[in-house]
Amino acid sequence: MISAWPMLASASDAPAFVQSQIDDSGASYIKLLHELGDTLSMTDLPRPPLDIQKAVVDAAHERGIIAVGHALSHAGAMDLLAAGVDGLAHCFLDKPADNEWIKAMKNQGMHCSPTLSLCASQTGQGAPLQQRFAEDPLSRRMQFDPRPQMDVGLACNSRHNASIENVYENTRTMYQAGIPLIVGSDAAGQAVGSAFGLGVHMEIYQLVHEIGMQPEEALRSATSLTAERFGFGDRGVIEPGRLADLVLLESDVRKTMRDENVLCLPISMVWREGVLADVFKLSE
Repeated sequence: MISAWPMLASASDAPAFVQSQIDDSGASYIKLLHELGDTLSMTDLPRPPLDIQKAVVDAAHERGIIAVGHALSHAGAMDLLAAGVDGLAHCFLDKPADNEWIKAMKNQGMHCSPTLSLCASQTGQGAPLQQRFAEDPLSRRMQFDPRPQMDVGLACNSRHNASIENVYENTRTMYQAGIPLIVGSDAAGQAVGSAFGLGVHMEIYQLVHEIGMQPEEALRSATSLTAERFGFGDRGVIEPGRLADLVLLESDVRKTMRDENVLCLPISMVWREGVLADVFKLSE
């Protein structure tokens, strides 16, 4: 896949590319990869020049969808801000945030999905917590693969300047500055990231216990705030006329989420568009 990057040769290719992503692939947003490799063990990653990145963002906006960007370093994140993205798909790992970055985020009305669990995996510093989650009884009940060491497949591939403490500090700074934080896990499979589903539980846990969010705030970040930021007006809250995409929990987690020993949210049922997920039908 990397050998095919960048996918566009010039800024003039952007409108047709975005239209194809929406019309042919059903894209509801565009994600730009702008990885400099300076926090990874690879520094020769190909990437489009900024004029192409900006053209892609502009084309997405013209089609009425948002554009978010991937960058794991401060320099890459600043490039994405200059390109005009609506949000960052990760928090950078290499240095603490400066006032310039926070001011730009606020002025542009951006959000961030810090992907704390992925970043902790990337640096290798998240292994103990990931293993705890993989072995949690609620997690084991839902895992497709019973081997927890496979389910946490760490994406550990970072340079010495990458630190989860930078990510935590930067995310706290964004939170305190009022920048919207949404929940994401970047679960890309067993070999390169956190496990599907489990990463969301970890992300919510870290937002509460590492960043200082209130449980209600973290739950909104995983539901209504994400829908709002991506322009999904048909979901995200429970009210007439919205899609019945629902998660039923076994208890009032607003209290239990404050307990560091309570890891996974106790999911009882999941519906998508009003249809109960098959895994819960099997358990009836």
